[in-house]
Amino acid sequence: MTEKEEKHIKLIRDKENRRAARERVKRQKERRIAITIAAFFVVIALIYSFWNRYFNAYEELTSTPNSDANYTQFATFGNGYFKYSKDGVSYLDADENIIWTEAYNMEQPSISIAGEYAAIADLDGNQVKIYDVKGITGDYSMPYPIRNVQMANQGVFCIVLEGDDANYIRLYDSNGGLLADIKTQIENNGYPLAVAISSDGEKLAASFYGAEGINSKNVLSFYNFGEGGKGQNGNLVGTYQFEDMLIPKIVFMDDETVCVVGDNQTIFYQMKEKPKKIREINFDTEIKSVFSDEKYIGFVIENDEADVESALAKKYQILLYNKYGKLKESFGREVIYENIRLQDNVIYCYSESECSLLRTNGTEFFCKNMGQNIVNILPGRNRREFLFLYSDRSARVRLKNSLNAEADDSLETEE
Repeated sequence: MTEKEEKHIKLIRDKENRRAARERVKRQKERRIAITIAAFFVVIALIYSFWNRYFNAYEELTSTPNSDANYTQFATFGNGYFKYSKDGVSYLDADENIIWTEAYNMEQPSISIAGEYAAIADLDGNQVKIYDVKGITGDYSMPYPIRNVQMANQGVFCIVLEGDDANYIRLYDSNGGLLADIKTQIENNGYPLAVAISSDGEKLAASFYGAEGINSKNVLSFYNFGEGGKGQNGNLVGTYQFEDMLIPKIVFMDDETVCVVGDNQTIFYQMKEKPKKIREINFDTEIKSVFSDEKYIGFVIENDEADVESALAKKYQILLYNKYGKLKESFGREVIYENIRLQDNVIYCYSESECSLLRTNGTEFFCKNMGQNIVNILPGRNRREFLFLYSDRSARVRLKNSLNAEADDSLETEE
């Protein structure tokens, strides 16, 4: 073989070696990509499994007796809780340690919380107190019995008062200064059935119910106390009248979006300055419950009986709508509870001693008979801890999984 032929063969072999090397590098790269993708999906599956896991047991971390517990209530505030009753209010940290306490005397204390402020008012009485995490910031006496109180973020609060010959919706600033005074008379305007105030304290919506002979009407009024309401008589920027319909609930989803819940329809309004209807939802069946938070408004309805009997649907349906009135989640439930509430992406359901905790995607992560009457359930320091308020005590509870609990449940099922 000549030298020229040897060089030619060597050149071919070098090309083949380089091609083989490139193929090896390519296969290694593809293998690394495949391993990375597989690891990514494994991590996603583990995260999904972690956040959507079910708990079948619990342990009590603390237990605190409550005197006169039927009148003792808790509300989440700041990094802890307000504990209030007829005799006074305490601010507790996440471990239920008392930060401060203030005594008062109220027959029907009612609380409204927004941002860094809370209002506690004596319904049918005259007293209203404003608090932040440091303690009381305002103490006011109203000239007429209080029917409702609504708090806004900046310390602005709205009070509904019932006078001898008229009703009043009054707006006060954080120093107790009167910002607005809306006087209404039942024979002209109807009775104030529901009010809601935006978190910035600038907008207000009110539902008035009245009767004209055998017919009833519900008037919905919108007020703007900011720039958009200047020059308007009484800051009134919109009025709607509905025949033969009750509007018992109004919710500000944000400072510019209002959800109005009637007994046969729900309407969403955009309210930058004046209200504009953006969506209307009609239900063909009775609404069993309504609940909401800053993100969703939820409804519990009863499914069609024929669909339930043919196993096409469960008895009840939970529907979650966003602030634009678009349906985001819908899932069936065989059982509903007397109390249902939405907070921090958890749906709290409870009746007597039974409770069920759901995520907003419909997955149930805890269901238990707690063995005693449940008054309320509040979130704790993390996703596994909750504060259970019973008839005679409160308990911080941590959810967990237990093989013994599964065995006990299977025994109860067999029995």
